[in-house]
Amino acid sequence: MDYSRRLRKPGRRSPRRPLPAGWAWRWNITPAHSPIPPLVPDTLAYLQSGESLVAGDGFARLGRPELHFPPAVPVGLASLADLLGSELAAVRAWNVAWNLAVALLVVALAHRFWGDQRRTVIAAWLAAVAPGAAMIVKSGGASEAPATAGLLLALVLVHPLLQRSTARSWPLVGGAALACGFAYLCRPETLLGSIFIGAAVLGSAR
Repeated sequence: MDYSRRLRKPGRRSPRRPLPAGWAWRWNITPAHSPIPPLVPDTLAYLQSGESLVAGDGFARLGRPELHFPPAVPVGLASLADLLGSELAAVRAWNVAWNLAVALLVVALAHRFWGDQRRTVIAAWLAAVAPGAAMIVKSGGASEAPATAGLLLALVLVHPLLQRSTARSWPLVGGAALACGFAYLCRPETLLGSIFIGAAVLGSAR
C-alpha cells in the first residue's frame, strides 16, 4: 500500500480540520448556566457603558462619562446582549467567536510565512486547542481576542508588502490601517504593535 499517496490526498492535511475541535473546546470551557455570571470587572464595565450608549444615554457608566475604556468592545457586547437577550450568552458568544477569529488568522499568517501545508496544519492545531485559549475565553475581559485579531489581520495584509511580492500596496496598507485602528479601539495598548507594523511597512518601501 502506498501510504505517501494517501497522505497526499486532499483534506488529509487540511488546516480546516482543527477548527471544529477548536470551536467545541472553546464553547465547552465557558459555562452555559451559572447563578452568578462569571464576568470579570472589565467585562461588566464594557456591558454597562455599551448598554448606556446603545440605549441613547451616551457613553457613560454608573451615571458618569466613560473615560477609561474605548467604545468598540462595549458597543459590540451590548448589541450582542440585546440580540441574544442575555449578557452571559453575549459574553460567551463574543469570546468564542473572536477567539476562533484569532485561530483563523494565525493559520492565515502561518501560510503566508511558510507557504507549507504541513507547517500550516501544525499552526492550525496549536491555535485551535492551545491551553492558553482557555484563559482568554473563560476569564478574559472580552477585549483581548478582538484586539489580537486586529493586529494579526494587519500582519496578514502587510506580509506581501514586506516580501515585496505585490505592487498593489495602497489597498493592503489601508486595510491594515483599519485593522490597527480597530485593535486600538478594543485595547489602546495595541498602539505599540501598530507602530512596529507601520515602521516595517515604511522600511520595506525604501
